[in-house]
Amino acid sequence: MQVKSLTSSLNPHFINNSLHWLQYKVKGDKEAVLLIGRLSENIRTVFQHSRDGRPYQTLKEELHLVENYLLIQKVRVEDSLSFKLPNIRGNVALA
Repeated sequence: MQVKSLTSSLNPHFINNSLHWLQYKVKGDKEAVLLIGRLSENIRTVFQHSRDGRPYQTLKEELHLVENYLLIQKVRVEDSLSFKLPNIRGNVALA
């Protein structure tokens, strides 16, 4: 219910357009472009599920959300974070 309330007060299309614009503005910083993309994926997933009336994700989707979040945090704390997630998409775990 809270997620649905939040998504109705925000405009997901505007947020994604803003994030894409920000990616363009920092295009010389590959790390920033990657992190903005990961944030955008997470926002899009949560909004899509809310619109569909699904306040939950599949395990695969949840692990992808967690992977994106941890990658963002790892960069934020300058690599002092390490983690290993199950290999759900053929990706190498980040350490």
